[in-house]
Amino acid sequence: MKSKNPKTVNRICILVLGLLPVISILLRTIISPAAPSLLTSEWNDELFYFKQVQAIIDYGYPLGYYGFNESHALAFSFAAWSPVLVWPWVLLGSLFGWSLNLVFVYNLIIYMIAMVIFGVLTKPSPKQTAVISIWFLSFFLNARYIFSGMPEVICFAHLIVYFALITGFIRLGKKGLLYAAIVISMLMTFMRPYLILFLIFALIMNIVFSAKKGKKAKWISVFISGVIFLVTGFIYYLLNHYLSAEYLMPFFFTDFITTFFTDGFAAGVHNFFGTLYYKGMGYIEFMRDAFYVDRAAGIFFCLFILLMAVQAVQAIFEGREVKKKAKEKAIGITQTKWYFFSRLYMLFACFALLMAILLMYKLTEGSKHLLTFIMAGTLLMILDEKRGLICGIIMSLALIYFGVFHCRGNFYDFGIPTRDSVQDARYDYWEKAFAEGIEIDMSDVPSYKNAIIWEFGDKVGDEDVVTDYQMLYALPSGTGISCCMEYTADNLDSVQCRYISAPAGGRIDKLCREAGFKEIGRDDRLVAYARY
Repeated sequence: MKSKNPKTVNRICILVLGLLPVISILLRTIISPAAPSLLTSEWNDELFYFKQVQAIIDYGYPLGYYGFNESHALAFSFAAWSPVLVWPWVLLGSLFGWSLNLVFVYNLIIYMIAMVIFGVLTKPSPKQTAVISIWFLSFFLNARYIFSGMPEVICFAHLIVYFALITGFIRLGKKGLLYAAIVISMLMTFMRPYLILFLIFALIMNIVFSAKKGKKAKWISVFISGVIFLVTGFIYYLLNHYLSAEYLMPFFFTDFITTFFTDGFAAGVHNFFGTLYYKGMGYIEFMRDAFYVDRAAGIFFCLFILLMAVQAVQAIFEGREVKKKAKEKAIGITQTKWYFFSRLYMLFACFALLMAILLMYKLTEGSKHLLTFIMAGTLLMILDEKRGLICGIIMSLALIYFGVFHCRGNFYDFGIPTRDSVQDARYDYWEKAFAEGIEIDMSDVPSYKNAIIWEFGDKVGDEDVVTDYQMLYALPSGTGISCCMEYTADNLDSVQCRYISAPAGGRIDKLCREAGFKEIGRDDRLVAYARY
């Protein structure tokens, strides 16, 4: 029986969607009631993101160089990842402040806004809202990433809003929604380059709908869309070239292309398919490990393949219906076709990303990039009125299976780090030690005078010890951090950073002491020195 007040029902659905991020963390808090803390997290990328955002809010950019083995960007002082990736944090932090706990609040706000926009523009039915809720709450990584300093929630939110705008445009025909989708997809490209796939789709839609106004409008749209595409690619190149420091290893492997030019066509073909074969076998091995050793990358790979399989089946059935409607000259065929093509394009985007993972990325690092597609792709599937509900249930059941049986043994990837009184006390000590021992030099910024080496690990006796980098959250705002591996001990006479941090009692500790460097602070796990 249909509701006599559909507007009220729709508002309730939107409210439910907006509260899903809150409910997800409440459920996780019931399971693990302790307060979350970045000071106990083992995801070291969080340190770079957090401290760079802090410096951007306070100074516009870090005053010391970020980088790896003392690499640095050609302009300013950002690390290897685009600073555009953290713009929502910068905006919220500039308005309301920035702290170790506020990052969790901002993640929650960002996610809630994205889900509300999704509800407003797509207007899911109560049944669809129920399945979306099941899916969202089954996605156990939602709470994990909300309680983190990683930008995954930002990526989730952008793609969810993008598809909401695309769906809203198809439903309402308002060009402003499509233009907003183009802007969002440009931002996504600046954040992570493979997301240009969604800019391409929005531009295709713009060209097709402009063509209805005549040939002149069509070719003007083609020209403008081409300019937007080229400008976006060029801006990304500038961001990457001037604002990114060289990483410890290549981000992308391009030999599958360069071999054609260096070794000839035959060698290029052999390398291309050889890479696909060996990386593909590695992909399958990771998927197997998902069931036997609770390997996170394998779980992500399994969910991604399932997403593609369900999308493919959905596309086959929906394509048949589009064809049938076209033959019958049914009313609403254009709208139905665009819903179909949007889901079909998502399948293509998933396949393109899979090829990129196999050809260009290390499998372990590339696996996390799949999560944005898994989250947003499933939401898009659920919007299919006929098969969306079963698609969402299938994906949810897969998540529940992995969440119950194959995540408990992997705290590193799935467990929420919780507050620890010992770490809090150590943080208080280091905050005071760094405030007294590190001097921010404003006369020449950015510079190595305001940067500290974070030697990733060192030998302490016969043991390989990872540096207790969590205490570097206590560094004064603006301080640059250079993450180094097997670097400082071999280059102690030529290092540029003014400050050095390393495991207490290790080789670097001894070398710094023998060199007469000034000790800033020390506890049983970490030591920090000033070189001059």
